[in-house]
Amino acid sequence: ANRFEALRELVKDLVSKKLIGGVTPYSLVRPAGAEAPGYCEFPKHFNGKPCRWSIIKYPIPRARLAMVLEIKVNQRTIYWIETEAVNENDQHHSLAVETVNGDPLDEGMLTALLDTCALARGVWPEKLEFGDGAILYVRARHIPMGAELSPNTMLYPFARLAHKKQELSAKPAEGASATEAAHPA
Repeated sequence: ANRFEALRELVKDLVSKKLIGGVTPYSLVRPAGAEAPGYCEFPKHFNGKPCRWSIIKYPIPRARLAMVLEIKVNQRTIYWIETEAVNENDQHHSLAVETVNGDPLDEGMLTALLDTCALARGVWPEKLEFGDGAILYVRARHIPMGAELSPNTMLYPFARLAHKKQELSAKPAEGASATEAAHPA
């Protein structure tokens, strides 16, 4: 099954039901070009060495693709990163990302995310070694519902991000007591 097509159908369904707002391809980093507009390429090389997982060899060698979507959910902007699957054994988690301050995901952060995924051969680590305090993220699995994806494939990770954001805003500011954070001057 084509993960990208299944995801496009899910997004179209969620937009039509007004469960999410606008959706825009976000090919800010290593855009794939005319052969695959709207996609990003995973790095073919990292530190001068080939990144084997990132190369699709058949029928013509090319970089593996990532579908990166910018999704409006209420007043939030969430980024969904979907990795290209070559076969049924190549099914990996997706990643939902939200910046803490609500700014767009910048080029450097998106590059770091794609590089991390490529170096881990398509597996998003539980804990990222960067972005602490700048981004929130959750790994997500496709939830089949017959031949389609369940809306919870996206809605559950979005709710988990909202919960993480709420927990973060409830924490006292660095160096402030809980009373000061709850009742600023």
